[in-house]
Order: sequence, then C-alpha cells, then structure tokens
Amino acid sequence: MTNTTGATSRTHRYRGGYDVSAHNMLTGRALRFPGEPVAADQTLIGLVADRVAFHVLGNINGVLRRAGISMDYPGSLSKVDPAMLAKLAPILGCSEAAILARVTPPTNPSALNSPARFGDAIVEPFELETHRRRISPLSLKASPHHREAWLIKLLPYCPVSLELLRSDCSKCGRPLRWKVTRGVDRCDSEECDERIQPTVAPLLEESLAEDYRLFADLFSSLTDRRNAALHELSDEVRLFGPLELIDMIIAVGLCVEAADRQVSRKMVHKLPPDRVARICAGGTAMLRSWPHGIRNWADEKAERLKGDYRGLIRHRKDIRRLGRRFLVSDMQAETVKRAFPDLFANVRRSFAKNDDIILRIEAGRLLGITPNRLDDLVAHSVVSIEKIGDSEKHIRFRRSEIIDLQKRLTGSRSSALINRTNGLPFYAIEQLRVTGALTSETHAGVLFLRGADCITIESVAAMATELEKMRNEADRSGAVEPIGTAARRIGGRLKPWATIFEAIRNGALPFWSEEPITIETNWMRMILVRPEDMKAFDQAALELPGGGVFESGEDCSLTDAREILNLQGIPHADLRSILNDEISRRRQIGPRVSVSMKSILKLAEQTISVAEICARTGWNQRRAKWRLAPFRGCRTAVGWDRAVIESSDLPL
Repeated sequence: MTNTTGATSRTHRYRGGYDVSAHNMLTGRALRFPGEPVAADQTLIGLVADRVAFHVLGNINGVLRRAGISMDYPGSLSKVDPAMLAKLAPILGCSEAAILARVTPPTNPSALNSPARFGDAIVEPFELETHRRRISPLSLKASPHHREAWLIKLLPYCPVSLELLRSDCSKCGRPLRWKVTRGVDRCDSEECDERIQPTVAPLLEESLAEDYRLFADLFSSLTDRRNAALHELSDEVRLFGPLELIDMIIAVGLCVEAADRQVSRKMVHKLPPDRVARICAGGTAMLRSWPHGIRNWADEKAERLKGDYRGLIRHRKDIRRLGRRFLVSDMQAETVKRAFPDLFANVRRSFAKNDDIILRIEAGRLLGITPNRLDDLVAHSVVSIEKIGDSEKHIRFRRSEIIDLQKRLTGSRSSALINRTNGLPFYAIEQLRVTGALTSETHAGVLFLRGADCITIESVAAMATELEKMRNEADRSGAVEPIGTAARRIGGRLKPWATIFEAIRNGALPFWSEEPITIETNWMRMILVRPEDMKAFDQAALELPGGGVFESGEDCSLTDAREILNLQGIPHADLRSILNDEISRRRQIGPRVSVSMKSILKLAEQTISVAEICARTGWNQRRAKWRLAPFRGCRTAVGWDRAVIESSDLPL
C-alpha cells in the first residue's frame, strides 16, 4: 500500500517488501506475533531475520527503521548502541534481555575499527563477516536459527555439523545478504526463492573435529561454554587475554602446519577453508597439551631433518619467531621461552641491556600510537629515552615507564566518552570533577595524547557502585521519570548536577532503576525519580569544597546548550541555525561544534522553554500550548520571555 498523503509523510519503498511510512517509523509499531529467540547462540540479526520472515515482510530495514535504526549493512546490527537496540524488543515482541544478550559492542567505542566483544571473548573486526550471510543448511535442518559462530571468518566450517559454510544460493549462485530475507535458509532473490541446499564440499575431517569445536567455543558469548573450553587448555595459557590467546593459537598453528611465513595474522582467514581449519585446530591441540605436545612435535621434526642442515635451521627460526617480543605479546613470548629454554639461551636483543629496556617499535605497539606520535612524546619530554650513538632514531625506552603510561591510558576515559556512555553533560562532568566525585587523570602522557579532560575509570566505577547501592528496585510510590527529564524544571542557569548526585549518594534523593547502574549504562535515562522530589533543587546552588563559586569553561557544546535551555525533544528548536553566526565566528576544533557558554547562559536567563514550563506546572504540552496562547507576543526563537512568564499568574 502506498502512502499518498503528501511530501511531508514520505513513503519508503523496499524491493520485495512493503511500504513503511514515516508515521509508522515514529510510532515504533510492533509486529503482530511476538517471539523469543529459539537458541542461546542465535545472533541478533538472525533473530530479526526470523521475525521478518515469519511475518512475510521481506525487508529487514523496514523493521529496523521502526526503532530508528538505518543501516547499509544490517549484518552489523549487533554493533549498534545498546540503547538503540533496546527499542527493538517491543517491536519484535521479545524481552529486552534477549536483545542485549546478543549485542557485540566495540571494546573501544571511540575507535573507528575496534574489536567486537562476544561476551568475554573478543573478535577482531577483519574477522567478522557482516556483509554476507553464511549458513550451514545441515545445521538449519536440525534447528532453524543463525548461529553466532557463522559470523567469524576463522570458522569456515560449522562447528555443529562440520559442513563447509556457504554464502551463496545453491541454485542461482547469487550471494546471500541480510537486507532481504524470506528465511535464513532461503535465497534472497524473488526469481529464485529456493531453500539453500547443503554444499557438495566434503565435511571437516573427523580427526580435527574435537579441536576445531574447542577453538570455536573460545569465541562463544556464552560464558559457561567459553569457560569450559578454557579449562581444556593448559594452565600456562589459560589466563591469556582473549585476543592474545587467539593470536597464539594462530601463530602456533601456522608453525605446526608449516604455513608460508609471508601469511600475516590478518590474512589467515583468506586461506583455503581446509587450511584455515587445520591451522586453528592444530594450534588448539598444541595449547591443550602445552608445553609437552609442542616439544614432542619439535623434537620429532628435528629428528626428521637431521640430514637437512638448512631445514633444521629454518625449523629453529620458526619456533623462535613464536617467542620474539617485537612480533608477539609479552605473555606469549615468556610462555614460549619457558617451553624452549635451550633455543633462547643465547638470544640477545639489539641495543637492549636488560629486561626494562624496549625499543621504539615495541613502545609504539604497547601505547597503540604511531611512530610520529611517539616522536612527539619524546620531543615534549613526556617519556625519558636513552640514545644509542649519534643517530636521533636509535633510541630506547624504559619498559616500566611505557607500561605505566599504557595502564593510565587504558584506565581513563575522555569526557566525550563519558558523555556518550553515561549521558552526563560536559559541564556536569566538570562539576563532579571539581567537587571530588570524579578524579582527573594528571599523567603528562595522557594529557598530551588525549587532552586535559580525561577522567579515571576507577573514579567513574566507584561512583557507579555508590549509585547502585542506593538503587531501589520496587515499592516505588507515585509516578517516576528519568532524572534528565525531571531536571528540566531547573532553568535559567546551570543545573547543580554535582549537588543532585550527592543527594542521591547520601540517600536524600531516592531513585529507582529497573536495571543495575554500571559504568556502561546511561545514568540520565536509567535513574528514575519522582518529579516532586526535584523541587528541592530549584534554588539549590553548587557547593564547592572550601567554598567558592563554580566557573564553567568558555566553550559549550550544542548538546550541553540544549540541556541548559531545556530543549530536548523539541524538534523545531534548531540551535545550529539559531546560533549559526556565532558558530561561524568561533574557531571549531574537532568534530564537536561549540558555542560560547556565556551566550548560552544569557539566553537561558532570558528564555523559558515549554519543557521547563511543563515540568514546573505538571501540564502536558497540549495544555501548556493552550495556557500560553495569550502570551504569543513574547515568543522567542527557543521559547518564551522568561521575565514575562514568571511574572504572570501561571502556577510555576
């Protein structure tokens, strides 16, 4: 059915699907028949595809846009912000927990290509298949759901059926994708629409099956399954980090399978499927029996190469590569050296005198920065160095100093990340920092690399723990709303967020939350308070330790400006166009557009928004519009004249 009500209600058409109007997208209309996931390892995109196919809708984006999600590659759905994905739950008719359990968030949200988190496992971005739909027809016959193992390129065979995964139609040969679905096991094409048949390729060798399945379980988002796989490994490698463990399995597998030295870690998944399976299964088998298994293999191969001097030297070099610090992680290097102490007895690192000395390439790898940025740290005397000879490039660093900087970098967050994750305005973060609730990271290296607005993760976690202790789960009396919404009654100035959170932490302001308060949750949305309890902060001032007045920074982001002016949820108040002249005059640094804090505070003193009026009077927007009709003459670009409204007989 085509919507013809006019240009403002634009209709979105999808091939093989049906029309979804802008009205339906705004209302988030739910699907007719609810349904929960059919298995614990079902992927999020697989769940959405099943629901779309069950309702014979055809196009996945038609359902995603009801939750405000628009994607060119829906296969990456699980990487979307969990707050956005939670909106899918009522639309699909399943629990929010079922959605969030299938989220694979990036380990570093601020990075462009960050590894994805599958529960306790971590998967590199180049090893995730999100463009094409890989399936095992044999496994789908047993249980018709898309498995999370099929998303990982290092697993070319299904761990359940041992069938070679296919991503094309068995009849027409077209690639299987995610935009259009008539079922996970069917072709996308309207002309074909055939059920995909099993591949003609042979199954994975039974001798590799056990180790291959164990390797696949190391990527599982199910904690019990992954822990069971870890307990199958040797005690020496069980405590490796998720990425370090996979890297060592691949490195050992390449060595054992006599793979070409030119094959890099990022290219392994592009090898022929049977070879990838042998590398992964072979490396896993060696780590299960570490170090005896690999020593026996090394001795047997050395025995076979007795008459081949060059082959024996190459064999020793291949094993040494597994323990070279500048090629592998420190944990892997130490583990391999303990397994082959005789091979590393005479090894000396260039220029290095002791274990506390590292070279340029390793220092850059530990800090995750480019050589140019490392040179900048040296030029600004942030890290100490020792020159070797007269060359400016031949320098070495102290490992302890670099490790300390690495820990401080990973143990801190920028204000921008806290703003996106926890929902706190930038000026609220500054208030909490000034009052001591949050702690700034003061290391010179962190300030140089990230700026002066970094907060230690330890202090954020401590504050989250304090909030969680005061959380009420039940027995709430009266209506409640998110604290960010309830605080809109405070206008004309900066909201005293530090005072409000101090009241929450000491129990003076009770709050409720259906979910635990953590370092990764949006506090401004999850903390629910009674609107009448916020009246106590109408005239509250921010109390600084030792007295004094809080002075905000000179810059104010547009998101902070909307929060100060109480313009959230008011679509016609376009601050970017209203403040366009000031934005164009100011020097903008980075992607965040800023304006003058003084001009925003002056505008807040002069203007009162409809959101603030509704919060102070308890009216809904329709009633507020009717009561404010006589004041049309005092309208401003973002609300009404504050002096006129507050001096009127309105019950503010």
